[in-house]
Amino acid sequence: MTLDELLQSIRPLTRVARDRVVLDATALHVTWPLMPVPVVDAHGLVRGEIQVTADVFSIGSLDAPVRVPLSGPGAQALAAKLGMLLPTSRISTLIYDAGTVVLSPQTMKPPQFPYDSTMETTERFLIHNQWIEAQRNGRTGLVVGHKKDVVTMSKLAWRKEKVAIYGWFNHKNEPIQPLQQPHDDTYADYSHGIRLVAPTMVLDGKPMLVTDVLQDPATASLLSDEGCLDLAKCCYRPLDCSVSSVVASGPRNLKHGDKGDDVRAWQEQLIALGYSLGKADGDFGPKTLAATRAFQAARHLKVDGVVGPDTRKAAEEASGHPQS
Repeated sequence: MTLDELLQSIRPLTRVARDRVVLDATALHVTWPLMPVPVVDAHGLVRGEIQVTADVFSIGSLDAPVRVPLSGPGAQALAAKLGMLLPTSRISTLIYDAGTVVLSPQTMKPPQFPYDSTMETTERFLIHNQWIEAQRNGRTGLVVGHKKDVVTMSKLAWRKEKVAIYGWFNHKNEPIQPLQQPHDDTYADYSHGIRLVAPTMVLDGKPMLVTDVLQDPATASLLSDEGCLDLAKCCYRPLDCSVSSVVASGPRNLKHGDKGDDVRAWQEQLIALGYSLGKADGDFGPKTLAATRAFQAARHLKVDGVVGPDTRKAAEEASGHPQS
């Protein structure tokens, strides 16, 4: 299969359906060189070094890469297949700080590019890739700043149905996208990129496993903003599981009186959007109801306090695409 044939075959596809086709086309995967990234502690002291791919997952060639977003399960499958790891938000920051080809984030904004389901289309990420290539202008090295990273985080230990994203640094070296899980794990839009991390590193002159460093309370902060992480638990669902769950049933509508992890996830979204409701405790009580109604009113939705498809979609658009 040629690159043109592959792109033609995935044009009508999104999410895990596209993941499957792209991941199977291994002959067209770009093999990025590994680049060194210093590991710096809170005092600015270089303690070691990790190795990461020079750019995000792409198909095509080193000279003309086509960057392809993947879902959380798709990214996990790619990392496992190559014996690599997904970054944490801290590693993502270290990578940006070490970048030698620093690109500016390019958002696709309305009215030309609406914040809707077309963000997930192949056409969108192909246009965005053209913008990136024009800005890169043939430069090689550790390319950063052009994509949000699909990352691992602590909440994936119990909330695997949501994709974690982080990054897209602005001119102030601040992430436009904070560490959040705003979308279901099958979601992947043009702004997402898959950066991979080698499983071994050097720490204080000694070879170490990244997983061991992340689980040691004495060293975890070097690679994690969240304390110790067990990557065997803080990971995405298998690709097959994510596909079957999407086909089997969608998320339930949430209403006053409901309880559970999905309620907690909704509360966290509201809090991230600036609504005051206290702690995300998984209990859809009066404060969550009031915040939900306020959000619906602000987004010109039916104000019924029920979190259905329209409310979820509006929240994903609002929380997943902050303005630069």
